Amino acid sequence: MFIKTKSERGDWINITEIVRLWEDKESGYNVAELRDGRTEVLFTGPSLDDISRAACPMVPAQSGFELLTADYSDEGAEFSRQPIIGWRFRPSGPGPVVADESFEYRDDTTYETAVKFPDGQVAMLSHSFRYENETAWRAEIEKFNRTWKEQMRTRLGV
Repeated sequence: MFIKTKSERGDWINITEIVRLWEDKESGYNVAELRDGRTEVLFTGPSLDDISRAACPMVPAQSGFELLTADYSDEGAEFSRQPIIGWRFRPSGPGPVVADESFEYRDDTTYETAVKFPDGQVAMLSHSFRYENETAWRAEIEKFNRTWKEQMRTRLGV
């Protein structure tokens, strides 16, 4: 992956050349220190999280792994799936890579993700819970969704 800099020439740098990243508090721009000691101001674009995630090593996944997702809503949990095509080794541990990145990382509380293994077992990513199969995982999500809806109604006085 290459990132455009704000240099006069509009250089693009390979993320493998970056040894340190930070956000300049005054300008709000991301700054990268490169292997050769230079610093470059990065053009507006990917967040620091996106850059650091892209720099993590990846390996291909064996076939049969799927990323399962569940969105909580008033109508009930909505389920979807994506085949896992690889594993990204982040500082927090391995994470799934799918073709549609919007499935990989979301930071909200109305969303759950799990990995379905080729043997049918399911492991939630946000907790250490494992389920015998997808049906058991879905049942747990539906139960949690009902509890979540009740809590929201109580908070809102509905």
